[in-house]
Amino acid sequence: MHLYELADERRRFIEGAIDYETGELTLDEDKLNALDLRIEEKAVACAIVSDEHRELAKAKREIAKRLNEQARMLEAQADRLDDYTIRQLEECGGVVDLPEMRVSIRKSTAVEIIDRDMIPEGYMREKVTREPDKTAIKDAIKAGEYVPGAAIIQKKHLRVR
Repeated sequence: MHLYELADERRRFIEGAIDYETGELTLDEDKLNALDLRIEEKAVACAIVSDEHRELAKAKREIAKRLNEQARMLEAQADRLDDYTIRQLEECGGVVDLPEMRVSIRKSTAVEIIDRDMIPEGYMREKVTREPDKTAIKDAIKAGEYVPGAAIIQKKHLRVR
């Protein structure tokens, strides 16, 4: 049974124990305690699974970090191998022709920025990003100001010790 179903069953159980004409509460304490125990067990199970998901997400981020580092290393090795191959091909005529493939050197151009501070202003592009200053908005709202399009919300988080 799901936690929401247990909570709903508990609410219905308590509501069913109230005699609305007399106001009398006829509650079976043992049944309520058993239901509360099931709710506690389910809540603990949910918290454990939630914690496991967070740990798994953390582990996957670490794996992704390692994989990205390995990918950078492989790209650097490929670049070094390309440089090596180019140097060797230049010494041997620049082309290797085989029936199944042809390996040759192709020239291209690229702009390399040596000192960014020396580039004249006319050759600079400006990137402008705008985003809300959440700290200033929070301070303003707490000070009693109305900030259109923003509100302070309260969130609830599970804390497992």
